[in-house]
Amino acid sequence: MPKGDISIIQATKNFYRVCLKRRKEFAQETPHMLKYQPKRFWGFLRKRHTATDVNAQQFAQFNEALYYNDKLPTDTFTLPEDLTVAKVTAAEITQVLEFHFKANKSTGLSNLPTQCLKWLHKSTHPTIATFINKTAIE
Repeated sequence: MPKGDISIIQATKNFYRVCLKRRKEFAQETPHMLKYQPKRFWGFLRKRHTATDVNAQQFAQFNEALYYNDKLPTDTFTLPEDLTVAKVTAAEITQVLEFHFKANKSTGLSNLPTQCLKWLHKSTHPTIATFINKTAIE
């Protein structure tokens, strides 16, 4: 099957349609189920459905036929000749934290939630830059 085969496109559209329909149905039913039948709700989430129509190998072949392109060159990484250009500065840390960093977004159960970084004093920014440079570049 070529990459843009009509059957692949149609199967993908059908998949999206079914997913959207089931998600809508689930969203409509969830509040009542959670409120009146919490054991059923959590049991529903824990159930494992072992019978699927597609096994892992068929799914991998389908994805490869859909997305893999052997004509693309392989990715390579080369270190920059001047590593000082690649290093992060305290000014860059300050700019990212002030303008591009959401303080209301949690990353889960980390020891130091990233929201705390936003509120650290500016005198700590050189230390953060040094830490990033030592762990990532040097």
